[in-house]
Amino acid sequence: MARKLARLAVAAAIVIAGWQSSGAQEATKGEKPRIPGGIEGHVKRVDPEKETLTIVTEAGTERTLNLTEETTILGPRGGKVRRGLKDPRFHEGMSLTVVASGTTVREIHLGYDRRTTTAAGTRESGGTAARSPTARREPAGGTSTAAPASKARTVIRKDEAPARKPAAEEADDSDDEFPGTIRSYNAGRRLLVVTLLNGTTRSFLLPNDLKVLDRGTVSKQGLADPALKEGARVIVIMEPGGRRVKELRVNPAPPSRRTKKAG
Repeated sequence: MARKLARLAVAAAIVIAGWQSSGAQEATKGEKPRIPGGIEGHVKRVDPEKETLTIVTEAGTERTLNLTEETTILGPRGGKVRRGLKDPRFHEGMSLTVVASGTTVREIHLGYDRRTTTAAGTRESGGTAARSPTARREPAGGTSTAAPASKARTVIRKDEAPARKPAAEEADDSDDEFPGTIRSYNAGRRLLVVTLLNGTTRSFLLPNDLKVLDRGTVSKQGLADPALKEGARVIVIMEPGGRRVKELRVNPAPPSRRTKKAG
């Protein structure tokens, strides 16, 4: 009896700990990251050729900013945006946070695309209404009759097709380089926790055969390299789809300091 009670007590403790851990994670996800020096607003205009971005701040002020080779653009999950201002997420009304020195942009942090969510919700509700099993048909005589439920179910199976992700969501998935600094690293568990540039924290489980580069040189020590320590700058590169870490760059070289050409 004593053993049974002890097992129940241990199980209850594990469940409670799990609830506490899950709650903490959800609270972190729900928090909007505060970016030091960030100017919050939305996109007004974009000129990829001139590399200029016009935003409207939360105060209603319109500002035109210049991008350079050193400008870092990050998606809502903290990954680097490869296509720059040509990315489909740069449309009028898109929320963002900009870190700038005067009119020169240092960082752009994109928000989640609300236009995608709205469009998806509209399509979903419209499609459900059109295929509802309770939909009624009006015959020529004016007497309404319910459509057979079996036929409605058949139409749903035949007509419904997997919805393709909107372009903005696909772009979010393509942000596969995550720059930041190491918050903690457990070599035994191969667990790397990184504070991303947008202020959020993300954990990465590193594979045994991971390619590790220190200052651009392949590390012979791999995951045991002493450079993997708290505070070190890193770039975590994910495989397509973001399921597995592909490469880890420690103390990467800063971007080349080239100024934008005049005109």
